[in-house]
Parts: sequence; C-alpha cells; structure tokens
Amino acid sequence: EQDRVSMGSVDAHSAWLSVRDHHGSQTYQVRIWAHEGQTSLTCTCQQGYSWSPCRHRIAAFLALREHLRQHPPQLWKAVIEHANQTSSRRSATTHGPVVFSLQNRSAFWAIVPYQLSAKLFSADELADLDAIAQRIDADALSMQAKPIRSRISPISYPYASTEAIAAANLSVGNPYVYGYYGREGAAFYESVFSFLPRCLVYYGEETDPLAQRLEIISDAELAAMLSEANGGIRMQLRLVAGEHVLPMRKSNTDVIVQDPLWLLVDEVLAHVPNADGFSRTLLDYPDLVVPAKDQNEFLDTYLLPVTERISVQGDLVQWESIDDVAPQPCLYLSERDGAFQAELRFSYGGYDVAYDKRPPPHSVQRKPGSAQLVRVTRQLEREQEAWQALSSFGLKRGPAAGMFLLRRGTDTVDFLLRQVPRLVEAGYTIYGEEALTSTKVNRNRPSISFNVKSGIDWFDVDAKVNYGELEVSLKDVRQAIRKRAKYIKLADGSIGMLPEEWAEKYQHLFGMGQEHDDSLRFTNSQTLLLDQLIEESDHAQTDAEFERRRAKLRSFESIEPQELPCGFQGELRPYQKFGYDWLHFLREYHFGGCLADDMGVGKTIQALAFLQSLYEREPTLPATLLVMPRSLLFNWQREAQKFAPELDLYVHSDQGRISEPSGFDGYDVVLTTY
Repeated sequence: EQDRVSMGSVDAHSAWLSVRDHHGSQTYQVRIWAHEGQTSLTCTCQQGYSWSPCRHRIAAFLALREHLRQHPPQLWKAVIEHANQTSSRRSATTHGPVVFSLQNRSAFWAIVPYQLSAKLFSADELADLDAIAQRIDADALSMQAKPIRSRISPISYPYASTEAIAAANLSVGNPYVYGYYGREGAAFYESVFSFLPRCLVYYGEETDPLAQRLEIISDAELAAMLSEANGGIRMQLRLVAGEHVLPMRKSNTDVIVQDPLWLLVDEVLAHVPNADGFSRTLLDYPDLVVPAKDQNEFLDTYLLPVTERISVQGDLVQWESIDDVAPQPCLYLSERDGAFQAELRFSYGGYDVAYDKRPPPHSVQRKPGSAQLVRVTRQLEREQEAWQALSSFGLKRGPAAGMFLLRRGTDTVDFLLRQVPRLVEAGYTIYGEEALTSTKVNRNRPSISFNVKSGIDWFDVDAKVNYGELEVSLKDVRQAIRKRAKYIKLADGSIGMLPEEWAEKYQHLFGMGQEHDDSLRFTNSQTLLLDQLIEESDHAQTDAEFERRRAKLRSFESIEPQELPCGFQGELRPYQKFGYDWLHFLREYHFGGCLADDMGVGKTIQALAFLQSLYEREPTLPATLLVMPRSLLFNWQREAQKFAPELDLYVHSDQGRISEPSGFDGYDVVLTTY
C-alpha cells in the first residue's frame, strides 16, 4: 500500500522482489517459488519462519499477486514454452556439478543442493572437485548457482558424483530441508551429511549460497585443553580431527544438529559421534577458568569425571598408559541394612576400575596429589569371565552392575568359611571381611591334641582343640561333629570352621568312646584305633602303659602257631589250624573277631579246639557262653562230645534252667539260643 515493494525477475516458477522496511532504509530480498503444489517464501531479514512469515514476505506476496492479476499468464504460451525448454534441456546436457550450501535460516539450519552449468567449466575441471572449487572462487560463480528443487538422476547430471546425487535427492525429497523437526529432522540430516565428505559443500545464504567452502570431517572429537591461568586452571574446548586442532569459541562455533552432533567451527563442518550431554553442555561454555583457590577441588573431585567424558590434553596434564596388564578381580565385602553384599572391581597395576555391563575400552585414573593421569587399557573379555564365574561361588547378581548378593540357601558364615577360600584359590582378592559386624570369622585352621592315660583295661583320652589362641572344649567339638555341624562358635563370639575331614576321622571315635568326666574312655581292644588317631593328630601325649601296648602291636609280624590241646579228639586241616591260631591271637591282643569260613568247613571244630585249649591252660576260667539258633543246639552238643569230651557242657534252653549265676560255676561251656 505504501509502494515499498519493487518487482524483480519473474518467471513461470519463481520471482524475486525487493522490500524496503518502513523503519529505515534497509531493503530486503524476498524470493517466492512454487514447487509440487506448494508456495514457499524466504527473506534475507531472517526474522520469520517459512510457516510464520515476516512482514516483508507478506508484502512481497501481496505485490506478486497484484502483478499476476495485472499481467495474467497465457496458459497456451506457458505450456509450449515449458515444453520447448524441457526438450532443449534434455537434448543438450548443460547440467554441471552439484554443490551444497549450508544456510542459517534463523531458527534452524538447512542444507540446500545447487547446480552449476557445465559450460562454466572445462572438461578437466569437471572431473576434479578442487578444480571446480577454484573456478567457483575465481569467477565468483555463487550467484549463478541454481537451487535443485526436484529429484535428479546420473543421466541428467553426468558430472555429479554418486554421493552428490544421493545427497541432493535426500534433500529435495524431505521437507526437513526447510526446517528442523525433532528427531525426524536429525535423522534426515544424519543421512544427508553422511554423503557430504565426498561432495563440495559451502557456507552461504540464499543471495550468496557459495560464499565460503567448508571442509567436512566425519569423525571428530572434543578435547579439553588445560593450561595455567593466574595460578588457576584454564579449560578450553578444542575440536580435534586428525591433524586439525581448532580452538572453539562462541563466536566461531555453531551447532548444526544436536543429535548426532554436527558442529560448524570456522570453515569446518564436523561430526562428533561420541558426544553426550556433558560435551554439549561444555559447548555453551567453551572457555572456563578455575580460580587458584578452587584448583585442588577441581583436581580432586572433577578432573577424573571430565576425563571420562572428554579427551583432556594440555601442559598441565601428563599421561601414563597401562597396557597388557591382566586384571586382578577384587571382591569388596560389606553390609547394608544388615544384608550382606559384595562388589566386583578390577585392579590394573594398582589402579581400580568398577565392573560395568558396557565398560569403556579405557579407564582414566589420577595419581594422588598430582595432575598426572593414567590411561588403563581394560581387558573386557577377562573382566566378563570373572563376573560370570562368581555365580558358582554362592552369589547371585544384585540390582546394580558389579554388585552381588548371597544365593538362597547360602548364609554369610557359610560363604565366608567355604566360598571365600575357594575364591582366593580361583584368583580373587577379598577386601572388607574384617569390617563385617554381623559375622566374624576365625580363619585359623584348628589344631587338635590328645593326652592318653592308661587304666586297668581301658584308656582315658583328653583332647584340646585350638583356633589360634582360642581353646574349645572336647565336649563342644564332639557335639558339633556328632550333629555334623559345619562350624562352631568360639569364646570371643567368632565362628570357626570344622574341617570336613574331622567328621570322617573323629565321628566314629567320639561315638565309640564313653564319656567319663571330661575325658573319653576306650577299651583295650581299641588300641589300634587310638594309635591311628594319635598318628594323625597335631600333638599327642601318652603314658608308658599305652606305649607298651602300642609297641607290642607295632612289633607284630605274624600269628604264632599254637599247640593243640591234649583233650582234643580229632585232627585239624591246615586252614582250620590257622583259624585256631588266629583265635588265640585275638585273645592275646584283646581283639574281637569273626571266624568267617564257608558253611560246613569246620568252624565249630576250630572253636571247640580253641575252648579246649583255654580250659587246659586255665582250668579256673569262668564259663564261656555260646549263643546260636535253636536248631544248632543239638549239633554243637554232639560235636562237643565227639571232639572235646573233657569240656563240661550245659545246654541252657529248656524248662528247669539254672536261675542263679553261681549255678554256671561248674561248667566250661554254656549253650543257649536267642
């Protein structure tokens, strides 16, 4: 209405208009073009968005509408001219290289494909991107670049690379070329930018799209440079890619895409693939100064977290590397809310790192009291093996990575006494056991000592069990072993483990001994048992009588032959004679025995010969009692009359039996049945 809009060029698809702002003499260029049924507007003021136009765009749009009303296009003429132009373009290939322009659209960035005529370049130049760039710069060809608004093909663009054609088609085929819409827009940029390292890319604007050539770097990282600053520490952000080390400032750095992170630093467009929220925060503050008074706090508390997130370099930092060092698995025991837990960590040459499900290949440690940093190369497979193996030691995985709890059925005492030694044997180092409050373990291996005293026909055995300096009574140990307990409570409240072999070694001994005051009493026939027990004990003390009896047993070489009794009426075969001699051996050494010849080969005869010899040697011996099935009473009575008729025999089985013990005094052998 104020006549501030001037018409520029107008063709069938686009128009350029100039708009002079009413607040001053500033003039802005507005471009309007139609593409696939949509009308788009851009303005060099960059105050509005394509979906929320500035006043210059509105004014230009109204002016163009009025111009078209006054100069309506002739449909027949436009169709024929368009057909001729299309036929001419297809018959004479004039499309040259495809280049890309990174443009700031105020609230977002756009990557726009442009094409240049092949006539502007020599044949040699069209085959070389650097030569094309030199020609663009030398001849100021930026204003001759035309935006590509539809998909292109290698046939119509023979001088464009495969990557350039793919990037161009992605750009024109996606609406995010004119705006950035959350993750979908980021995915679009990630696809387009992946082709750009092999394309010509410029920084510019719509009126000058090829203003400055950009170098594309697909794999860069952020680094923090630490230097001295007035006694404090200065941390400056750098973009590092190969030989490139670019200082970053707010004035020279723009974030093109947040995720994945693409940065424009000076004339470099770089992809930072490993950037996280920490790195993006530093982009807002690329130059930080830690005052001298805060230097120790920074080194002690913040330096390591920074190195874990971003590469740290500079004069103040000295690096040391630990490579090819096998991890030492360490288990830290603790209690939380009364519950037992164990944390798995790994030591590399004295530097501890925590277990993680997705650990980094390197961990950074700081030498105490200095800014010297140690980069530890981790052996992740061995760490994983050590983590998986813990499930076979009574542990189950806890809620946090590297944290373990006790399995059901495994208590703290059992774990400490049985599993910890196994863990140590398997190569784990255990820490924190001494700080446990609910359970204290005495790890001394118990020692046992015996004192044997002889009686008339018995032995009294005293025993002492020691866990280091703590003594346990024989009675307590005996009860624990008889109950098959795994451990025993000691006088100081700690728990001692009972060796598994003690149950096998001492259970029968304690079961056969009779309690007598504070001792166990054993019979003469158990001398060999006591002898073996003493040999296997840690310490033993015996008296002279026991030593004499033991010496007699130890000096035994063979069973001595015995003379047959005169009153025996018969003849023994060689094996029967040996059984007869063996029965005398049992009597001499106070042993029990079992004469176990086959049925029907003469056990009765051997026993009768043995009894006959006893009463010939000692006529005043009390009677011998023989117990057997009722069906054998007559057989024994008949055999005794035949082979040992001098034995006074009494059958104690029918009515009229002897009722007083003294009634047996007149007999040598008494037969009875069960």
